[in-house]
Amino acid sequence: MEKPCISYVESAVQTTLFIHKNNQIFTGDILVFLTGQDDIHKFIEIASSFGISRSDAVIYPLYSGLSIDKQLEAFKPVTGNKRKIVVSTNIAEASITIDNIAYVVDACYMKMKFYNSKIDAEALYIIPASKFSLDQRAGRAGRTRRKYILY
Repeated sequence: MEKPCISYVESAVQTTLFIHKNNQIFTGDILVFLTGQDDIHKFIEIASSFGISRSDAVIYPLYSGLSIDKQLEAFKPVTGNKRKIVVSTNIAEASITIDNIAYVVDACYMKMKFYNSKIDAEALYIIPASKFSLDQRAGRAGRTRRKYILY
């Protein structure tokens, strides 16, 4: 996007829906990067209400707080003529590869732990992701298949 949006979660949903609905001729799955568990669950809720149906797409969350069994579901191929949408934190940024990812939708934010001297504790803050992180995330597409670049 050229300008910041009001809700990066809603914008991620709209972008994902656009890719899914308008790029049926380009096969491949979608990887969406959000900041945390709450954003991921909000994405899934909004996407479901906007009409991503189980008949044409399957959405999988991926974050460190999920059980290993639930995390592994995001790596399994989907059956039938469906598109897989994996909604993840930066856990999927560099160290893993999910087969068949052709599109990456990125909210361009991440959570970072900082020490807050006023409360004498560490806290998580949402900050803009670095250029390096964004490049790493974009590189998740096309690792095991062709990627598509949309302008």
